[in-house]
Formats: sequence, C-alpha cells, structure tokens
Amino acid sequence: MYKNKKSGIWYADFLFEGRRYGKTLNVTSKSAAKELEDKFKTEVRSGKYAKVQLQKKQRILFSAAMKDYLEKTETGHKTNRSFKTIAGRGNHLCAYFGAMLLQQIGPDDVSAYKTKREAEIRKRCEKLKHAVSFASINREMALLRRLFNWYRTQKRVKLDNPVTGIGFYKEVARTRVLTEDEEKRFFMDGGAPEHVQNVVTIALSTGMRLNEILTLEKKDVLLCDIGGTVTLRDTKNGESRKIPLTNDLTGMFKRIIDNSLEASPYVFASPRTGKPMLDIKTSFVKSCKRAKIDNLHFHDLRHTFCTRLANEGVNPFIIMQIAGHKDTKTAQRYCNPTSEHLMAAMAKIEKKSHAFSQTAQEAQNLDEIKDQKSQVNIAV
Repeated sequence: MYKNKKSGIWYADFLFEGRRYGKTLNVTSKSAAKELEDKFKTEVRSGKYAKVQLQKKQRILFSAAMKDYLEKTETGHKTNRSFKTIAGRGNHLCAYFGAMLLQQIGPDDVSAYKTKREAEIRKRCEKLKHAVSFASINREMALLRRLFNWYRTQKRVKLDNPVTGIGFYKEVARTRVLTEDEEKRFFMDGGAPEHVQNVVTIALSTGMRLNEILTLEKKDVLLCDIGGTVTLRDTKNGESRKIPLTNDLTGMFKRIIDNSLEASPYVFASPRTGKPMLDIKTSFVKSCKRAKIDNLHFHDLRHTFCTRLANEGVNPFIIMQIAGHKDTKTAQRYCNPTSEHLMAAMAKIEKKSHAFSQTAQEAQNLDEIKDQKSQVNIAV
C-alpha cells in the first residue's frame, strides 16, 4: 500500500499467486485505507474479484453483439444469398434492443418487442390491404434466440436466453400454385416484357429462385447438343447445385445468351450497368393483373414446379436434389395428390399384385367357358 504524495490518496498494491493487483482506495486516511486494502485482498483470494472483473468484460451492447454474430457465424457469410434478409431482421432487433446490454434483456422485453412488431405489421398490412402474417416476427425472434445461444456456447458468456418460453405465432405454409389456365393467360394476356417471360419460364421449368436466375452467370450454363446443365453457386443455403436442362430449355438458354449483353458475364444483365437485374417485381405484378391472376407471388412459381413434379409421381428425394431443399418435410408439402392421382397409384399396385392377376386370369377363363357354352347352345 502506498500514498500519492500530491493528492494524498492511498493505493492498494500487492502480489497474490505471482500476479500483481492494484486499486485506487480513494481515501486519505491510512487506517481507512488499510481496512479497504484488507477487504480488497479478501476479495482477490476468494475469487470474488475475478468474477466481478469477468462480468464487467462481458457487459456487451446488443448492437455490438448482433454485428459480431452476423460477421462470425455461418449465416453471416457475404456469399450467402440470405445474408441481406438476416441482416434486415437484425436491424429490426437493433432498433429496439440496440442500446441495451445482453445481460439486461429478459422475457418481458422480448414480449414487449413482439407486441410492438405485431402492431407495426397490422398497421402496414391494413394500409396495403394485405393479409396479416406474423411470420417475420417469428424469424426475428428465432434470430434473437440463436444470438443468445451463440454467446453462451461460443463466447462462454453466462446468459439466460430471454426467448425461452416465449410463444411463436402459428404459421400456415403457403400452398399457392399457378394453374395451367393461369399460365396460359399470363403468357397470352399478361403482356410481360420478353425478359420477364423468359425468367418466368425458367422458374416454372427449373424451380430456380428469382435471385438464382437474375444472378446466373453465362459460364455456369453448359449447353450441349442434347440437353445441358445449370450450375447454381450463389444459393440461399450457400451450397451449389446442378439442374439438368431439357432440349427445349437448352434451346431457350441458347437464344437468351445469344441476345444478352455481350460485355456482361450475366445471363440477365442490366443494359445500363452490365450488372444483374435487380428485380422484375413491377413488371410481374402488372402482367398478373392484366391476366386477371390474383394472389400470386413469384416464389409461387417454384412451388408450382415442385408440385407438378410431385403430382407426376417424382420421388420427393429427387425433387429435393433439383430444388436444393435440405429438409424432407419441405419436399413432402408439395405432394398434394388429387383423387385421380391416388387412384392411378392404386392401379399400378394392382397390376403388380399376383393375387389380383391370378383372380383376373380365372375370371377371364370363366368368361371364355361361358362364351363357348353360349355358342354351342346357339348352334343347337
């Protein structure tokens, strides 16, 4: 323990287990300083001081925590097409929790956030006359839950996850598909620009997502005399996949690439910038309106592709491979067979059944015997 000669304030300074500890005691009385030093030594020896210092180091602002999480986790890679979407959810969370410490956020705060976002979405949907959906809130709370779990496991920060016990909104999976009649009307009456028609045709024929189509590079389209393949590198889940092309699709891609911007590496490039087209939403919506097609999202074309494959009896695992799904449940939800599909499937089983084939043969033999007897009676 020593005293600063200028200020007269005492300081604690000692060694414990080979480590030096120091602290300003903020008193000028030597006896008071001695008591404070003894208390400080007790805290160090008991380990209490180390715990307090660790807690101070772990005082993390939510905004900084979210930035750290997005930059260092697999969902935060810039090559992942979903990064912008996840970062957008992070922005919503930061707008509410940004100035709070992770340790300060509790279940009540999450419930309050949930209520606030619900009011915002209701107001927005009412203004735009859209159906109300709280799926975005579920995604935001799921991100919040992942953030806390990551800090607990990877950063070794002692935290209770405030999302635990908070109910999520019930979601109904969207099942809208484009009917064959609607498809005809879109191309005949929609009046969509040629590039929009091409994008829609590719989506219906390959199940590719809009971003996957618009960011597709020419070098990733392999065109052969018979068929071809498209290699998708920048996908939603960050993994590449290949899609086989039929002869018709191969011919279509050849025409599109031949007429594309020669200086750009992209199949669908902006004539002004040479970079990928940003979106076709405006043209797509207007074309649907002219063709009198209601409640159709572009992503529904992907659902339509998968549903059509399922209705043709394609194995769900093959659909998963083409569409790039990771979960069998996602592929299974496209399988919505009609009564005709079910009857056709039963008929296939019947043909393979030995019992039915034997019964059918016996019935045929009986019919032949009856016919012969009838012919004999007629002759007599």
